[in-house]
Amino acid sequence: MSNVADASAELPRHLHPFVLAHPDVPRIRRERYDVYAPPGDRERPAIVFMHGLYPAELQPTARDWPTYIGYGATATTRGATGIVLDVRLHDPGDYPAIARTVAAAIEDARREPTVDADRVAVWAFSGGGLLSGYWLREPPSWLRCLALSYPVLAPLPGWQVDAAYQPIDALESPAPPIVLSRAGQDVPRSPPRSRRSSAELASWVSRWS
Repeated sequence: MSNVADASAELPRHLHPFVLAHPDVPRIRRERYDVYAPPGDRERPAIVFMHGLYPAELQPTARDWPTYIGYGATATTRGATGIVLDVRLHDPGDYPAIARTVAAAIEDARREPTVDADRVAVWAFSGGGLLSGYWLREPPSWLRCLALSYPVLAPLPGWQVDAAYQPIDALESPAPPIVLSRAGQDVPRSPPRSRRSSAELASWVSRWS
């Protein structure tokens, strides 16, 4: 165990091993996403994994990080098809273009032969959380669940981001089921506004659950 921990400590954080053991699932590479499908060729519910914002010089890109490989592969163990996006979100100014890219990528993924186009969940991480405002304002008919892990829910100080990327302002009922996981004390210097937005979402989720 200590040898594994020592080896992980020498790696960049984005290359640390995934926290769960998972099968080695063959993936199909598309332009903007990878497909992880369970055995068989029938349609399955899909989970779309949306990565956060990271520096452009960081390599490899998000789809090849052990974390997202792990999530995609683990989805198949639950009978779902994993769709791991790779849309190069590197700067707060990228959000408008990336929102269009993500929408197009999801539509392409819904046409995959192993995806049930009417049963799709979106799971956004970190800076990907700002994109959730669109799904909350006008939930598409295919969206069965929205999951957010340690999400950025309000622009951070210095970010010039359009008002459309304000997920908290978009909260209304009805909305798709929301699964929220927060990082707790992992980032003690997170801006008060971001912490407050996460708390507001947690309160809203509890009211409607």
